[in-house]
Amino acid sequence: MALTVKVDPGTHTIKITKNGYFPIKFSVNVGAGETKNISKTLIETNRFAIVGHGFPPSAYVGDTISASVQVKNNSSVSDKAKVVVYYDGKTAETTVDLSAGQMKSVWFNISFSSTGTKTITIKTFVYVSEHENGAGWYETDSTTHTITIKEKKATLTITTSPSGAAVYIDGKYVGTT
Repeated sequence: MALTVKVDPGTHTIKITKNGYFPIKFSVNVGAGETKNISKTLIETNRFAIVGHGFPPSAYVGDTISASVQVKNNSSVSDKAKVVVYYDGKTAETTVDLSAGQMKSVWFNISFSSTGTKTITIKTFVYVSEHENGAGWYETDSTTHTITIKEKKATLTITTSPSGAAVYIDGKYVGTT
């Protein structure tokens, strides 16, 4: 449905809002007696959704974790999503083109430098060129995942001659050769 409004000649700032969509703001200049037809497509605040991920429940310090994030385009138009993974004070990101209703997996390789329970935050963004706060990437979905990072153990192989000797490590019996 169109809205027709009479305005004074000159430059006007137009703001358009609708629940469930990003607000947009832009300027238009109209001369005396001039009619301008303006058509804008609003962008859904949930255009892209995170529908799953493959991050494990645990890993070891220094190991590279290769995991996928599944992203779905909830809209009826093709668009580019930005997927960002925040972890251990670092950021990994990529963009992916998604057709209307399409779901794709994007892959990330990350690693942790210390042990402990860590939080991985995954976010999706859409680019809004006329957002009321300025052009840029705006968040459409977010999820978190908790991962336990463990210290990697070393391996000792002990051989004796003759075999059958009892072996103690740090005062604790661990077996025989």
